[in-house]
Amino acid sequence: MLPLWREQVNVFLHPRHVVLLRTSRGPMRRVVRKQILTCASDAVGRFWDAPVSMLDKALQQDDWRKANLQIVLSNHFVNYSLISGAERLTGLREKEAYLRHRFVEIYGEAAKLWDLRLSGNEPELPALASGVEQGLLQSLQESLARHDLIATGIYPHLMVALNQMRRQMGHGTAWIVVLESGRTCFLLLEKGRLCMVRNHAADVVDIAQLAPMLERESLILGDETDDRPIWLYWPESTELPFLAGRNIKRTSQRLPDGVAGGDDPLYRLALWA
Repeated sequence: MLPLWREQVNVFLHPRHVVLLRTSRGPMRRVVRKQILTCASDAVGRFWDAPVSMLDKALQQDDWRKANLQIVLSNHFVNYSLISGAERLTGLREKEAYLRHRFVEIYGEAAKLWDLRLSGNEPELPALASGVEQGLLQSLQESLARHDLIATGIYPHLMVALNQMRRQMGHGTAWIVVLESGRTCFLLLEKGRLCMVRNHAADVVDIAQLAPMLERESLILGDETDDRPIWLYWPESTELPFLAGRNIKRTSQRLPDGVAGGDDPLYRLALWA
């Protein structure tokens, strides 16, 4: 069967759980198989070992085979930075060396062992870069190889969220807030230009918790009267956002057949992949 007409399997990899969702192809997409695997909270070893092991066991099942496969990595597994000046470099090796140098400056010697990627290369504009430990990617590739599978893409969650948001918000000025269990990411856009990115270990369960976090980010920027609109990317919640004095909007997506509004919200993480 041609890859274009194969069904799609989306995987969301998180330290606490693995979400798998198989959907049909075509304009009337429907879910044909879904599964959530919970990882042991007391797992020892590298912090990605448990979810990768759970995924490896799931991929032994025929339910997830003979399909296009893509994986989204939780923001727990990814470090981010805004990088300026890379567009002036011409050679691939030169760009890679510059990117690694910048990440080592920010994150230390550990960044020498990360897989680094740059998203966007517009002249004079900072680009969003990501760093993932090579051991995690190697473990995933070894698992896929054991089951004769190839991922069409492995993406950081923040990159997926930003692409979704920009399709709906355009290139204005706003805060972008990306929420998932145990992680909160902030992006600041000024007239479509990325100005700041932060990836916090913070679990937001109530929208009111965002107020002090946004206030702190604004103070770091030296802006005590921040009234920028807030675009919220929060697949795990259907909560209608409200913060006094703030204009909050959130991304939306039509649920395909096979996932009802009352289903476990974790499935939406894979739907939006």
